[in-house]
Amino acid sequence: MHLNAATTLIRKHVELLGPRSLEQHCDEDMAYNFCTGAIIWFDILASASLGKRPSLHSTHHKLLASRSPLVNLENIMGCENSVMTLIGEISALQEWKSDGLATGQLSIWTLAEKAKWILEALERAIDRLTGILDLRMATGLNRFPGPGKHLEIYTVTNIFACAAVVYLHSGKALQLVIAN
Repeated sequence: MHLNAATTLIRKHVELLGPRSLEQHCDEDMAYNFCTGAIIWFDILASASLGKRPSLHSTHHKLLASRSPLVNLENIMGCENSVMTLIGEISALQEWKSDGLATGQLSIWTLAEKAKWILEALERAIDRLTGILDLRMATGLNRFPGPGKHLEIYTVTNIFACAAVVYLHSGKALQLVIAN
């Protein structure tokens, strides 16, 4: 399925029926949520490579950001929702910066504030994950407190969080292009 078509279907579904329509009641709901999660994942990664806001950016909070999210990317791709959402925020920042440069309306102070907020959230995630992984190394535990959390989820999430910091620092999101 084409990514643009898939993201349009999900966005329309959430707009028309609300995010709670993704609650799981049967096998078909579970399959639909799996597909929705995979599409969100690809939407975020595609946006990072294109430097554009994710197509489903407006639905991320509704679907991914809560204590009991309707779509749980860690069960689908192994990375926690919070870090994937931050990668989407970096892409949105990159598009915002490009638009500001194109119109001559870019505020360096606002760019720095937005980037700082994202960086601090990523650093908190990395500190939390590093603490958990260090505990695992000290105790030899493969399973951690929490519902079904395994070493692999913390490891994959930590890798994506560290990569997101590199993306934020070295990507076009923060680079300023000054035309001669």
